[in-house]
Amino acid sequence: MVFVTGGTGDVGKELVSELAGATGSAVAFDIAANPERVKENRSKINFVRGNILNLSDVLSSIRDDSSETVVHLASMLTSDCETRPFEAASVNMQGTATVLEACRLSGTVKRFIFTSTSSVYGATGGKGNIDEDFPKEPMNVYGALKYGSELYSQNYTRKYGIEYTACRLRVIFGPGQRNDTGAMKIIGVKNLLEDLFTRRESIFVGTQDQKLEVTHPKDAAHALALAAQAKTLQSNAYNVMTGSYTFGEIAKAFEKSFPGSNIKFDPSKGRKPSSGGPGTNFGTYDISRADREIGYRPGYTIEKIVEEVVDYERISRGAK
Repeated sequence: MVFVTGGTGDVGKELVSELAGATGSAVAFDIAANPERVKENRSKINFVRGNILNLSDVLSSIRDDSSETVVHLASMLTSDCETRPFEAASVNMQGTATVLEACRLSGTVKRFIFTSTSSVYGATGGKGNIDEDFPKEPMNVYGALKYGSELYSQNYTRKYGIEYTACRLRVIFGPGQRNDTGAMKIIGVKNLLEDLFTRRESIFVGTQDQKLEVTHPKDAAHALALAAQAKTLQSNAYNVMTGSYTFGEIAKAFEKSFPGSNIKFDPSKGRKPSSGGPGTNFGTYDISRADREIGYRPGYTIEKIVEEVVDYERISRGAK
């Protein structure tokens, strides 16, 4: 049995669905566990409402299902960490420590998978290949807390004989996301969609040749599922993403979803390459280790991602 914290979040809901389909069961542990967010294999998932800061909540749930693998997804997101850093330290660091202690006390957990982020590397523009051994220089609270949690998890699991790895996800981009996080924030998707729905033209941030590396939630979930089900984990970290796309390619994908639309570029908008912002000052993100060791290969394209984002918005607006 695989126990997933944050099990009904953007990535968590896709992960428990995939695990339930592959193994016949999964546990979705979430402070706001909502079965309605999971579209497939819902009957095979045990939904548990609980708080990762409450040791008894986590421990009793792990023991109830005799879980052998824990995937720790629950955390505060980047924007929340930056606005509430003190609370973020509690949730993202102490929460990780609490889940790990529950793993130790359970007597059943043999593998712990931590969901990390590319933010642990910081700004890496012009520095070539960003593999898992690249220097860690986080430039925000979120990245610092994730890297601190990686180090804590790695040492804690070694001490108590629990198999461990971290999956470092690149910028998440998919339907139904909050507008202030991930790619939705970086390229201003809310304003872009509003323009395209109302007048079929818009101004895209930045320049056509700027790049954004993104990860669809289902691709992220698939990598985590592969790590959870692997016979052995050869490394303590894996980079994960769907692909790297220019802003021009992303804009064309939106135009494809809105026939007859016209998107222009305004370099004065958005983050500049020199700012260190995600997607505008990053080297080549290398996911070859995940491919080689756990068999991860992304299943999405930018066109497919944008199509899902637009379709979700159409449904939300009641548009045809």
